[in-house]
Amino acid sequence: MALLTSSIGTSSSSSSGSSSPQEEAAAAKTVRKLGKAAQGSKDRNAVSQHLNRILKRDRTSGASAGESTSSNGQQQQRQQEWRQQQEWRPQPPPQWQQQQRQLDAGAAAAASDLGEMSVGALKEFLKQVKVNVLPSIIQREQLLELAKAAVQLWEAQRVLRCAHIGQLHPSLRLPAALAVFRQQSHKAGAATSAAAEEEERRALKRVCRQLQLALHPDKTPQQLAGQQAVFAEAFKALQNAQQLVPALSS
Repeated sequence: MALLTSSIGTSSSSSSGSSSPQEEAAAAKTVRKLGKAAQGSKDRNAVSQHLNRILKRDRTSGASAGESTSSNGQQQQRQQEWRQQQEWRPQPPPQWQQQQRQLDAGAAAAASDLGEMSVGALKEFLKQVKVNVLPSIIQREQLLELAKAAVQLWEAQRVLRCAHIGQLHPSLRLPAALAVFRQQSHKAGAATSAAAEEEERRALKRVCRQLQLALHPDKTPQQLAGQQAVFAEAFKALQNAQQLVPALSS
C-alpha cells in the first residue's frame, strides 16, 4: 500500500500543470497498472477513483488557465490597438471652434492697400472678388478705379460669410453678428468702466453706419451693377445682425 501511495503522489505532482493528450494517456496507463498492482478490489477502486479525480482536476485547471491566458492576451491586444488609434488618429478640433476662428478672421479682415498694388496684384484682387475685367481695361489707373469700387463688393462678401456661419450654427448667432461689425466675440463686453462701454458702443455704431452706406443696394457702384443682388442680400444680413447686437438694437 505504501507503494501505491508513493505512486499516487508522483502522478499528482507530475499532473499539476495543464495536461497534454500524451500526458493524459500516460496517466491513464498508470491508473491501470496501479489498479492491477493493488491488493484487493477495494484498494484498486480507491486508487482508480483517486487518480481519475486528479486527471479531471488537471484537465479543468489546464483549460481554465488556457482560456484565461487567451482572454488576457486578447484584451491586452485590444487595449494596445486602441492606444495606437488614439495616438495616431488625427483629432480635428470641434466644428464650432473652426467656425469661431473663421468669424474672428472675418472680423479682423481688411482689404489690401490698393494704392500700393501692381497691375498684376490688382487683377488678382478683382479675380478674388469675382469681378470681370474687360479686355479694354489695361491701364493701372483703370484697374485701380475698378478695384476701389470692388472693395464694396469684397465687404458685402465678408458680411455674408459671417452671417452664413450664424445661420448654420444657432449657438454662434451673436458672435457672427459681432463679426459682421468687425468685433471679435471674446473681446465683446471687455470694457471695465462706463466710459469704456460707451466708447465700445460708439465704435459699433460707427462701423454699422459705414456698412450701411457701403452695402445699400441703391449705393451699388455703376461698375458693379451686375452685383446688385449680392449687395441686397448683404444689406439684409446687416440688418439682421444689427438686431442681435444689444448695443445697436436699442
